[in-house]
Amino acid sequence: ALASGLIVTWDVRTSAGRWIGYQILLGAGMGFSGQGSIVAAQAAVGSSDIAPATATVLFFQTISGAFFISAANCVFANQLKAKIWIIAPEVNPEMLFGQGGAANLGQLFTGDTLEAVLQAYISAMRSAYALALACGGLAFLFSFAAEWKKINLDAKSQEPGLPSTDSKHVETGERQAS
Repeated sequence: ALASGLIVTWDVRTSAGRWIGYQILLGAGMGFSGQGSIVAAQAAVGSSDIAPATATVLFFQTISGAFFISAANCVFANQLKAKIWIIAPEVNPEMLFGQGGAANLGQLFTGDTLEAVLQAYISAMRSAYALALACGGLAFLFSFAAEWKKINLDAKSQEPGLPSTDSKHVETGERQAS
């Protein structure tokens, strides 16, 4: 949520260092939160339910990613069209979605029109990241509802049925006698 909030502050003149740094922060936050939810699910269930719990978390992470990428794309496209009609009514919004998209704006437009199109783009992008900010904020609030459990990693407190952590070391290609 923090990185999405920082990205929402972008404007047309934001330095490359900031937009690269904010995206790195966003990627790290998404990675840590994704792994944390898997660990939390595994800690909350017994050893026989670890596989289904992990699969369920991964399923919902994947499906929510698919839904929210689509939602963010819709927000971006609709906001871009709306802003173009307000800021640069002489520009056909359909030109912005074809012909290379944002990569070719400098070739399609010049002067004040280019500046207006860039303002519309950044405004639409901020709206899409505002959706990510809202979802991240809700996830943060819901995280307080999760069960808090201490995870013991020593072999003495290990549940039955899991392989022992103090077993004999087996070299690659060798088999351990039962």
